[in-house]
Order: sequence, then structure tokens, then C-alpha cells
Amino acid sequence: MKKIISALAVSALVFGSAAAKTSVNLNYRNGALLYQHTNNGEDDAANVKKSTFGSLNSYNGGQDTMSFKASGDILDFQLDVQPSIKNASGNDKLRFNVIKIGAKWGDFHVQSGWNGDGINGGYRVTNDASNHEGSLFETFKLGSAFKTSFSKYADNQICIPTIFSDRTFYGQADYTIKADDLKVNLKGTVISDRAWEASELSATEWNTGDKGWSIFADVALGKKFKTEAFVKGANVTAKKKGETAADSRMLLVPGLYFQWLGTENLIATVGGAATLYDGDLSDYSADLRVRYAVNDQLSITYYLKYSALDTDKFIGAKASGGSAYAANAAVDKNIGYGSTAFTTDAVLWNFINARYKMGPVLTVACSLGALTDLGDGKVATGKETANGTTIVLHPNAEFTAGKGASIICGLQASFQGLGADKDSSFGENTDVGFAIPVLFRVKM
Repeated sequence: MKKIISALAVSALVFGSAAAKTSVNLNYRNGALLYQHTNNGEDDAANVKKSTFGSLNSYNGGQDTMSFKASGDILDFQLDVQPSIKNASGNDKLRFNVIKIGAKWGDFHVQSGWNGDGINGGYRVTNDASNHEGSLFETFKLGSAFKTSFSKYADNQICIPTIFSDRTFYGQADYTIKADDLKVNLKGTVISDRAWEASELSATEWNTGDKGWSIFADVALGKKFKTEAFVKGANVTAKKKGETAADSRMLLVPGLYFQWLGTENLIATVGGAATLYDGDLSDYSADLRVRYAVNDQLSITYYLKYSALDTDKFIGAKASGGSAYAANAAVDKNIGYGSTAFTTDAVLWNFINARYKMGPVLTVACSLGALTDLGDGKVATGKETANGTTIVLHPNAEFTAGKGASIICGLQASFQGLGADKDSSFGENTDVGFAIPVLFRVKM
């Protein structure tokens, strides 16, 4: 660890001689479930009751990222290192999560490199996510809620999920046009999955070398609003419903998001995305996100998502003779720890969070989320709303130990299968779960 920090410090000194601004940052996060209990509510032999104490690997396990950034009048550079990843042999191995270099000439900017975090236009409305991020706050990002959909994480400019796993190589050029308060930014990106020998890294680190592209147009009018329209594309292998074999198809992921900023203390994003194969719709989603600051202490955040598959032209996850890129009926995840993911063709996600800053040391919050199966039974069990609704309640408190350092602790209660069809896999009764998640984070 000390050698890495020393190397970054030396690099900062060297690059700093040619750059106007340099920085070295540390972002460490570690979480644990102090207690977790689940009870599936069955009255027969299928009954499952389980309690776990001090589970260190089940909730935002240890992650350490050191970032070096340097920028000048022309060049900019970024290197993010995560030192705690392990390879297939179980040995510690450095993970270079971001390596990029860019150059700018006036309003024209180019950048290229390797990125595992993605690049988006800031439409997600995560101001109050704090340290929770995707674990208990933003369970689903903008785009599809289905696990293998290409329009999942739709506004990521340099990645198409399922095709490009984890980190991607990319090259991006963008140009900005300005006229008074109007600003138009145009971005074009080429994307490539890296291809490694499977024996060198674990299976999750091995990718296939696929190619793709994206075009984004972002329009902003001062502090009133901003909007982005985009399309991402690649050639993929997939089959339609009723076909016996997969075929090569042109994949397109179009999307549009609009964010209103013109009302004091209010941020609102609305929009949607879709997946098309040779012009045929596979799945689509719509998102609404709103944050309102009531005053300097209290703020309310609300998310609404509807995501569905086109079951008339449903494209399966597997094709005859091999795997195929395609959306299937598995929802990416359920809300709440210990909850079973849905298998359906349509879901509705509601989430609301209230956050109150009591002082410089203590902030309290409470969130309520609901994921509802709106499927018509054409996939999975054949029963409408077979999964019912999962509801999760999460009151929590954040203690700020110092600048950039905080601890969050709370109680999570989840109730799965509310209103589910009694012939579904969840049985007649509701699955109940309780957990005490704790998360420690340091940023410097």
C-alpha cells in the first residue's frame, strides 16, 4: 500500500510540472451485516429460518480505490488503482480500474483509455445516496430492470451491459457549441471489450473482445434544464421467439432523458430507453426521479421505474447451439437482503427517501421501497403477478467522524411475496427478513 501511494505521489510531482492541477485521492469502503434473519413463512417442511451474525462479506465488502488525476491547458490524465482484488489463484492482484488520457483544443476534447466505472451525464439524482449508493438507495440505475437487457444502465456512454462486462477500452471525441445560455455537447465513442487469456484471471475478468459504439447529444439551457438523447449499437447474436437458431443482428439502444433544474431546490429527471434487434423491440423502460430540498436540513427523494419485455417478440437468453446476447425474464435484482429476484415480464419500482441533517455530526434518514410484479404470466409460472410485491423499510443514521469519514448504521426490514399468486414459488405466506447493515467509508 505504501509503495503504491509513494509511486502515485512521485507521478503527481512529475506530471504536475506540466499540468495546472493535480490530486491524489483515497476512497475506502467496507461494510458488514451485524445481524441478518430470514423466514420464508411456510408451514411445512419447506420452512426456512436462518440467522447470521457478523457477516463481513455480504454487504459492500472491502473496497479501496486510490485515484491520481492531473489536468492542464491541453492534457488531462487519470489513474484509479484498486489494490485488493484477487485473481483465479486467490492471490492479491492490483486492479487498474481507470486509466485514461485526454487532450483538448478549445471546445474540442478527445479521451481514450480503460474504464470500469462508466461515464454518464449526471441524470441519476443521487444527491442523498450518501454511502449507500446501489446497496440500499439506487437499487436500479436508469434504464431496464432486467438482468441481461442491453438497455440496463442506459445512460452509460462507454458501455453496453451484457456485451461489455466490467472494464472496457474506449475512445471518445466530443465538441461543445455555446451561444449565450445555450450549450450543446456532441459525443461519439467507440467501445471494445478487452480480451484476456482465461487462465490468467478469474472467469469474471475474461471478456470476448466485442466492439460497439455510442452517440450522445446533450443540450443545456443555463440552470433551467438539460436533456440528452442517445443511441448505442453493436452487432450481436440472438434469436427471436419461435426461431430454432441464433442469428447475427444489429442491436440498437436508443434513449432520452430530461432534467428540470429551473425550480429552486428541485431536481427532476424523466425519460426512458429501449432495446431493439434489427428494429424489433425487445424491452423498454421509463424512469422518473425527483429530489426536493424542503430546507437546509430536510430533503426528499423519489424514484419511479417501469420496465417491461415485449413478450410477442421475446428474445430468449440462450440460443440453440450456444449462448446469445439477449434479455430474459430475470429481473436484475430484488430490493432488500435475502430477497429472491423476480422472473416476470414487467415490474414497477417505487422508492422514497427522507433525509434530515441534524447537525455537523449526525444525519438521519428513512427509506421505503416497493418492487411489484406486473407480469401477465406469459413467462415463468404462467400466473399473473406471481411474485407479488417486495417492500423494504430502512431507517438509518450517519455519523460523521471527521472530514470525509463516516459510519452508517440502520435496520432493514423486508417483506417479500405480498399479494403473490398462491401457486407461485413463494407459497401462501410472506417471506420476512431483518438485517442490521453497517457501512464505514473514508474519502480523502
